[in-house]
Amino acid sequence: MQWLEETLQESAASKPTPFDISCQKKLEEFRECVAMRLSSSPPLKAKLQKLVDMIIHLHTHDCRGNILKH
Repeated sequence: MQWLEETLQESAASKPTPFDISCQKKLEEFRECVAMRLSSSPPLKAKLQKLVDMIIHLHTHDCRGNILKH
């Protein structure tokens, strides 16, 4: 989420087009949806929370990967 916001800010035009405005509106809707989901989610188990924290901390703009669950 942070990467998306930073990338959009870096590429923001000085005079936003209708498309730019639409993208910004969609980002706001997505942010609200995520906030709502997070507030209604049960707490994560310790190992899963550690994994989430590691992914967030180690994430860079060019990283890629898969997480598989058995």
